[in-house]
Amino acid sequence: MVSYAPCNVLLIDDDPSVFDQVQALLADSKPAIDASDKLFKLSHVDRLTQGLKSLDQPTYQVVLLDLHLPDSQGIETLERFRHTFPEVPAIVLTGMDDEVTAVRAIEAGAQGFLSKHRLDSNLLAYALLLAIDRQRQLNASLPPTSAVQRLTEIESFERLAYTVRPATVTANLFESGLLKDSVPDIFQQIVEDYSQVLDQVLEQQTFRVKHPISERLRSLAEKLGFLKAGARDVVELHTLTLKQKSETENFVRAKAYADAGRLVVLELMGYLTTYYRKYFIGLSKLNASIQQGEP
Repeated sequence: MVSYAPCNVLLIDDDPSVFDQVQALLADSKPAIDASDKLFKLSHVDRLTQGLKSLDQPTYQVVLLDLHLPDSQGIETLERFRHTFPEVPAIVLTGMDDEVTAVRAIEAGAQGFLSKHRLDSNLLAYALLLAIDRQRQLNASLPPTSAVQRLTEIESFERLAYTVRPATVTANLFESGLLKDSVPDIFQQIVEDYSQVLDQVLEQQTFRVKHPISERLRSLAEKLGFLKAGARDVVELHTLTLKQKSETENFVRAKAYADAGRLVVLELMGYLTTYYRKYFIGLSKLNASIQQGEP
């Protein structure tokens, strides 16, 4: 007898009875002829945030998603899911027979829309396999495009690092070379801190939690300012972090880091500029005070 790898399905629904219903239907299903007798393995969480955390590991091939959860309501539930994991097929599983919601769900990227009250085993199995196949075809064209975009963006930042010039008022601070060369250990620690900031930015966007992003960026800017960092150092910091994310994350997550990083690096640049502005204002006042005190 031939053994096939199970198709891992994640159910996100806060009603435990739905898990029992879906589990029983999948156990009774007769897979389609072209499905190679694929079996299903069902897992269950009752919050969207839990589901998103579970999907951080590439374990599940398809998701059954209820739109009305304790931590997310309505079509926004699907939109949050699709924003974070656009490469994972989602089938909306709802207790409402609402044609308007069904249309909106399909427009928002769902690969299917099923009513809990009209489910049968073969319909459910067919919907799951069809959703996987459709999403696989859709994903086939995405990784190369996203990889090229990510590489192009990193290369653009690298070119920027070697063309940007510091402002005249701070030019005398940037004659000692790049921090990555002069203090590599300290620079690597700053890279790790910056990477954690990007992690928190994505968590904030995905799970609607609050992190002190601005405070951490301001603290990083003060460290960079103390080390007499320049704009090229900030670009190097950002570029290296994106490269590391690109090597450790899937293409969708890496792209999310790149998208979020555009605003983060600008904010960090702004705080560094403010740091130097305050530094030179303070220095000017000190010089003026010394001059006034001369006989």
